[in-house]
Order: sequence, then C-alpha cells, then structure tokens
Amino acid sequence: MRSPTGPLFKGYEIIAIIIFLTGAAVVAGLNLVY
Repeated sequence: MRSPTGPLFKGYEIIAIIIFLTGAAVVAGLNLVY
C-alpha cells in the first residue's frame, strides 16, 4: 500500500512496530517473572 506521504507513513509505521515489539517484550518479561 503506497501513499503520497510515504516517508511520514513509513516513519510512523516503524515507530508503531517498535512500540509493539517493546510491548511484547514487556509482556514476555512479566510472564517470565510471574
């Protein structure tokens, strides 16, 4: 899916992926702790 605002969209997409990965890491850490 390409859009006129490619760079901005890709930037937000990368940020969203990083947030998702960090969230998954936190959940995995909590599961390991408890």
